[in-house]
Amino acid sequence: MPYKILIADDQKDNIVAIYSILNHFDKGLEIIGAPNGKVAFDLAKTKNPDLIILDWEMPVMTGLDAVKFLKSTPETKEIPIIMATALTSSENLQEAMEAGAMDYIKKPIDRLELLARVKSALSLYDSYREIKKQKNTIQVQADELKTKNEELKKLSIVASKTENSVIIMNSIGEFEWANDGFRKIYGYALEEYKLKFGKSIFETSKSPNVEKVITDCIHEKKSDSYISQFTTPKNKIKWIQTTLTPIVNEDFEIEKLIAVESDITTIKEQEEQIILEKKKSDELLLNILPNETAEELKLKGSATPRHYKSVSIMFTDFKGFTNTCSGLAPNEIVSELHSYFVQFDDIIQKNYLEKIKTIGDAYMAAGGLPIRNKTNPIDCVLAGLEIQNLMAEIGEQKRKKKMPVWELRLGIHTGEVVSGVVGKKKFAYDIWGDSVNIASRMETAGEVGKVNISETTYHLVKDYFMCETRGKIEAKNKGKVEMYFVNAIIPELSENGEGKIPNEKFKKILSVL
Repeated sequence: MPYKILIADDQKDNIVAIYSILNHFDKGLEIIGAPNGKVAFDLAKTKNPDLIILDWEMPVMTGLDAVKFLKSTPETKEIPIIMATALTSSENLQEAMEAGAMDYIKKPIDRLELLARVKSALSLYDSYREIKKQKNTIQVQADELKTKNEELKKLSIVASKTENSVIIMNSIGEFEWANDGFRKIYGYALEEYKLKFGKSIFETSKSPNVEKVITDCIHEKKSDSYISQFTTPKNKIKWIQTTLTPIVNEDFEIEKLIAVESDITTIKEQEEQIILEKKKSDELLLNILPNETAEELKLKGSATPRHYKSVSIMFTDFKGFTNTCSGLAPNEIVSELHSYFVQFDDIIQKNYLEKIKTIGDAYMAAGGLPIRNKTNPIDCVLAGLEIQNLMAEIGEQKRKKKMPVWELRLGIHTGEVVSGVVGKKKFAYDIWGDSVNIASRMETAGEVGKVNISETTYHLVKDYFMCETRGKIEAKNKGKVEMYFVNAIIPELSENGEGKIPNEKFKKILSVL
């Protein structure tokens, strides 16, 4: 049966674009469009889609409000939801996830990212439905048992042939008989179990939730199910699915209670192991490659080179690294570099840049890839200023301790690049193009403690930063090139006007670029 996907966006072009991508991926998909969250909510209740993709900002009802309504409505609460949004702050994403969204995709939407996330969501939903189907099968078996009051005498014969535990109790829940499956699951014969834990289901069920299910089953005279844990004599923890069914007479009075139990430990362990292994695999891959590239590799086994028209590249390099390290042991050098680079990593991630690689004492990062955006020149400069401020703070601390001070040059250029993964073992994500060479020259021609940028980058960021022209500076193999120092954020866009940290006004500007 083809999947059915509901897409809600107040921009019809966005729905068409997503439809085009998904239709190219699988022409059997049924796509349903909605102009806002309210219409999407109403359609979800009648169409029962397999996946919902919601835009964040929509009239009438926002995507976030739609998530809350969908997750609080019984017939739609289990449908997986992906948020499509340009709002990528941790607060926004946390709010969406807490409301019930299972995933998100950044806008503008990247084709490979969309396909990867949709495929993952549908796969997880299929797994969930399969597990639910298995549980429903157990429930159906119990319901069928309820209709066979007159065949109660034959139950022991049937029960003896199954791996499940079958327990017969009197009308007040006292244990009367159990098949051999009981011993296999619990590790005790019924009489041993009664001596150790109690003679009735009420004595042995310690959980308030389980007690409520049992009480409701008896009072309402209908089957009910619950899951519990049990520790066997060998200290093995087991997960047990119990379906409790009352057997009633012609006067609708309970004569017996029958519990059919299954050991679902393997299912639980497999669920937990799948989640754990996926998390470990994803984390390992994401430490090496950007998310979208990693997803493409998982889907296709290879990554297609991509061309980017506007990417901001940052290079850093420690001045006089060889001389500075001359008195240090190799392990001390590595430890010192690590202490700097892990802090650079945090700054890069916070400013939406992608770490490309380190070469010796050089550090390379870029903005505007793999997810294209218009803010990458600003993001890169903000990261550069933060790195140089960090170096200044560390340097001041080292001077007080009379320790060698490491000083850093940092250069940035914005231009075209091609990105991709080279090799088939030990994958390496990299970027190429003349823009990379120019960015490297910006670093080489820079000064310690400064953020040196090219003329191209300057024209993209000059409205947000206090810049100082350097004129034409000789750059290796490039002749004389216009360069600028970025000294600070302009006061009206920085906290307390200090020029170091972007204020809320600046962040708001960036969110709409």
